[in-house]
Amino acid sequence: MMRQYHAIKRENPDSILLFRMGDFYETFGDDAIVAAKDLDITLTARDKNSDNPIPLAGIPYHALDSYLGKLIKKGHRVAICEQLEDPKSSKGIVRRGVTRIVSPGTVVEGTMLSNSNNFLASINETDDGLGLAIMDISTGEFATAQFKDRESLESEMMRYAPSEVIIPEGNENVENWMKALGINVTPCKEDTWLYPVSKKALEERFGSVEELNTYPMAVTAAGAVLSYATNTQFSELPHLRPPSLMVKAKTMTLDAVTLRNLEIVRTIGGSSKDTLFAVLNKSSTAGGSRRLKDWLLRPLHDLERINERHDAVQELFENTLSRREIRDILKGFLDVERLLSRLGHGSVSPRDLDSLKNSLNTVKDLKQFLSEEPLK
Repeated sequence: MMRQYHAIKRENPDSILLFRMGDFYETFGDDAIVAAKDLDITLTARDKNSDNPIPLAGIPYHALDSYLGKLIKKGHRVAICEQLEDPKSSKGIVRRGVTRIVSPGTVVEGTMLSNSNNFLASINETDDGLGLAIMDISTGEFATAQFKDRESLESEMMRYAPSEVIIPEGNENVENWMKALGINVTPCKEDTWLYPVSKKALEERFGSVEELNTYPMAVTAAGAVLSYATNTQFSELPHLRPPSLMVKAKTMTLDAVTLRNLEIVRTIGGSSKDTLFAVLNKSSTAGGSRRLKDWLLRPLHDLERINERHDAVQELFENTLSRREIRDILKGFLDVERLLSRLGHGSVSPRDLDSLKNSLNTVKDLKQFLSEEPLK
């Protein structure tokens, strides 16, 4: 069994390996020492009476989400190794394998996420410029862009506040830059950053990516983050949307200094409380909360669209009864983006499916109400 463990660990040297053994996930060696310290669990040993006892620490399988969240908050990558066959019917050692690698930017568990996005980013820098791609595996959002200078890219990074950024392996320049910004950095193999490789990965997954054809650095960043996400999740992630260009023509670009000084989503001291978003956010749904934040970070400068938005707000403000009824209905609408993500990811639970059913019934109720109380 330990030979099996060491073989799987060699394939995941940069991750804490949670090795399923019956009703527990066990960690061994250095992983056990780290897990015991960061999870505040008992450190024991395997083969205690031998000359070389192996450090051992375990957690109950049913408490995985709780302990996993603690490891991720500490900045660890965690490889989850499951039993791939029923121990009762297997002969000899149970077949095991890693089914998922979890890192700060690849969390999908609802218990470990707030209503805000959890973005994974990729950054590449060459003489041709800089590429940035942003993905939220938990909602399916995917965007990319190309920049001429670091200052412009940093403004986008502040807007998205990614939990993790992947960079080309061996690029110490970019690694030091990201670490100075206080972001978790994960170096990735260089071949995923080649333009032909990235373009092929995007086209095989989404078909034509004509919108990105004139932005080669955006293509390489998008292809790299897509490869990283699918490889660590062992899934094609069918809920992912095709990558869009994150810099929109009809929205205002606020630089990092402006975002900081106006305290739109973070105060100058770094808190998310007492910000403009915190004051305005009365959203009934998680998706609405994320959309409002995006609108505040990308103000419109198209007068027609601004007036349309104001007219909608005015109508809801003046129709108090309708507004209250809509809010009451929406309270039953759970985070469907993330429910669909877990469904596509293969990690959906019976409770998630029940929540999805109830949320879809909420849409039916809302449609029925709006047919009786038409709003412009």
